[in-house]
Amino acid sequence: MKKKQKEIGSEDIQELSQRVVELLAAAAVNLVTEGEKGNSPISVAPDQPYDFPIVRKGRIPFGQRMSHEGLVENEIEMFLIRRIQELAEQGHSTEKIARQLNQEDHVSKRAGKWSRTAVWRILKRLKEKSVTK
Repeated sequence: MKKKQKEIGSEDIQELSQRVVELLAAAAVNLVTEGEKGNSPISVAPDQPYDFPIVRKGRIPFGQRMSHEGLVENEIEMFLIRRIQELAEQGHSTEKIARQLNQEDHVSKRAGKWSRTAVWRILKRLKEKSVTK
C-alpha cells in the first residue's frame, strides 16, 4: 500500500525558504562573532524573530572584513594596500610588486603567495574607488 504524500504549497515553500535564510544568517553571525568575541554558537528558535546583520553576497573586498556591524576595515590588509600603492607610485610593475610582497613574507588573502593578477586587481579597485584614508 502506497503512502499518500502531502502536497507542498507555495506558502509551505516560502516558510521553509525563510527558515533556511534565518539559519544561514545565524550561522554567518556565529562565524563572525565566535571568532571576535569567543561566544558560543548562536541558536535561533523557529518561532523567535532574530535581528540579522546585513547579509552580503560574493567575496569580501580585500582591505575589509565582515563583523556583526557589517563590513569594517581590516587593518593588516589596509597596510598591504598602502604598501602596494606605495610601490606602484614608485613605478614598480605589478609583477615586481608581487615579488616584493612575497620577499617581505606578506601572505595574500586567497592563495598565500602574491601574484601580479592579485596586485593588479587591488590597484584597479583603488582607481575605481578610493579605499585608503
